[in-house]
Amino acid sequence: MKKILLTFILAFLVLLTVSCKKKLRLVNERKETDDLLLTIYSDSGKSDSKFLIKSFGHSFLAVKNLTDKEVFIRDYQILKDDELTFGAWGIDDHYGVWYDLEAQYQHKAKRYDGVVSISAYISSDKLGLINEFITNNDTWTFRHNCTYLAISIWNMCVDSNMKFSKRTFNSPSRLHKLIKEFKGYETNRTMIMHEYAFTFIDGEKKTYYLEEKRYG
Repeated sequence: MKKILLTFILAFLVLLTVSCKKKLRLVNERKETDDLLLTIYSDSGKSDSKFLIKSFGHSFLAVKNLTDKEVFIRDYQILKDDELTFGAWGIDDHYGVWYDLEAQYQHKAKRYDGVVSISAYISSDKLGLINEFITNNDTWTFRHNCTYLAISIWNMCVDSNMKFSKRTFNSPSRLHKLIKEFKGYETNRTMIMHEYAFTFIDGEKKTYYLEEKRYG
């Protein structure tokens, strides 16, 4: 009798564990009208933290062109199968949106070990929204930081079941955890790097080379 009771209790605990396990969120499949791939990344900062120096991480986005259509982020044309990363930075030269800097860091400085990401297929019709938001929010503050920019643009472009909730303060470490709730999220996704990073200061494009300038 005791053995039967013990078996019943163990079976109940296993069933309870399975039923309480959080279901992974699903990424939507590609539709016929989708011709871009939008990727949201978040790095917790763990791999870049050193003794007595704490890195709080970084969140950012990438847009990839899947067709022969003309695709522009600001004045940069993304050709077929090419992509461009961009995110908000608190850098002395410009507190705001920088382009290709994350890809430069990954390839040349070997940063973002452990960065997680998910991707969503979207229509190029969303480009207008993306460019408008970047232009109107080309800044970096404690509250309007890299994660705020990344989540805001992501939520404008994806279906409701893939959106992230926003708080008064949004951190890379929180977004890092939220991305890992999706089935099929990627770790250390390889970014496409270009010749230089760039930003816009007072409407003028400024280019930077990682070998020539220390960022951050």
